[in-house]
Amino acid sequence: MIDPEQDREIKNHFLRKNNFNVDFLHSLKIKKTPWPVTYMIALVVVLISLTWWFSVKPEFSAYNFLPDNTTFYYQWTDRDWQVDQHTIIFDRAVPLAKIADLENILEVMMAQIEEVIWFQTDNINEDHYLLRVVGNLSKEEIEYLTKENSYWFFTRINDQIWLITKQEQLSEQLSPALVNKLPMAQRRVGENIYFDPTQAPEFLNSLIQYLKTDFSEQEIFLQLDFDGKTYLVDIYQVKNEEDETEDTSWSQISLPKKFQAVLAINNLSLETQKWLSQFIVAKLFVDLPGFYIFDENILNNLWQTSSLIKIDDQQWLWVGHNDWQEYIFSLLPNFTTKEVARTLVDGTLYTELVKNTELEFQNFSLGEQSYWQMGDLFGVQVNDLYYLSNSEASIKNILLHSKSATDFWRNCSFNSSSLVTDWVHLDDKSIAIIGLGEYLPNKVDQLDIFAYQNHLTHGYRLCFE
Repeated sequence: MIDPEQDREIKNHFLRKNNFNVDFLHSLKIKKTPWPVTYMIALVVVLISLTWWFSVKPEFSAYNFLPDNTTFYYQWTDRDWQVDQHTIIFDRAVPLAKIADLENILEVMMAQIEEVIWFQTDNINEDHYLLRVVGNLSKEEIEYLTKENSYWFFTRINDQIWLITKQEQLSEQLSPALVNKLPMAQRRVGENIYFDPTQAPEFLNSLIQYLKTDFSEQEIFLQLDFDGKTYLVDIYQVKNEEDETEDTSWSQISLPKKFQAVLAINNLSLETQKWLSQFIVAKLFVDLPGFYIFDENILNNLWQTSSLIKIDDQQWLWVGHNDWQEYIFSLLPNFTTKEVARTLVDGTLYTELVKNTELEFQNFSLGEQSYWQMGDLFGVQVNDLYYLSNSEASIKNILLHSKSATDFWRNCSFNSSSLVTDWVHLDDKSIAIIGLGEYLPNKVDQLDIFAYQNHLTHGYRLCFE
């Protein structure tokens, strides 16, 4: 037992430990040291403190000590526990309540914690914590924590990692060396979540329902990050060995410098196709000039291999892998007709009016490039992609002032190893028209949704500013 006097001394020790610079300056003031000397000494103390603080680099992550039977973890990689107060994807009230519980346990010692992992094992009713500590917790601090929290066990794994649990034997399942029991997250920043859909905490249930369509029942990874400007929400799974790698990416699309919406699709499920047609195409594209040429059947075919871009309220652009000139006659509904003589089986002669497909393409040159026109449509080939638009100005911009899709993806943390197979982009005007604003934090200037894969994972990434 710790007597009251010892208890007070321990608390004073905590305060002294976390406020040593203040105490030091206070002692200087008592000794009435001349003020220039005082401030010089204070500056030296601060510089020494900062040098020590930033020179202590974490050699371990608490992540590396998760037990093999982990079914869920929620990792905060730094001390900014409440990077974003808004609900993104799921209700974050439960995770933030766990941080509050931890603060009640650790009291002033929470200031020494740089990383927190709240995790559960096969026994989903029990919460455990792995912590990365900056500096060492003293023997007196541990004694105080044990006394104040009799239901918790505090186990030091190494100089930086501590385990807090109500199961004393759990510490025996942790490895004191760096291991890689679970695939590493692609970017270990922000908040990282791992869960088994069959054993996930209740606050993730609604999210799991949404993910059933596009994800298997194997473990799911989720990452939340905010760099002060851009929000990232990454949802992904580890690929199975038998999973095929897509060979189609939209990274080489040439885009105008400004546009309102993009639907760059590789292979849509029927359900997703219907959703895009109802909530995006019907609200953003159908009233654009000349867009009436695309009936539902044509759109259903184009979805699978093409990208649709809304440049502004007057101009649209299709991008595909097939030559539009070979497809043009199925798009133009109002051809002129001509008379063609026909003969029935019994020899009877008759005249039939048929579409006049002898319309000519007009070709134009722009520098060393060329593009074509038929009726009110314009087209061009750039590298291996074909472009079709209702606007000659749009085609000229593609040839003269375009940027590649990857130029617009940089803020969303994609590297060269990630293959983007599908991409949806909406600016603030498009978000308002569709009515997505109520589901996003604050005022969002633009939203990007990606389907992607690399050698290890496949999933979806939401990126918005």
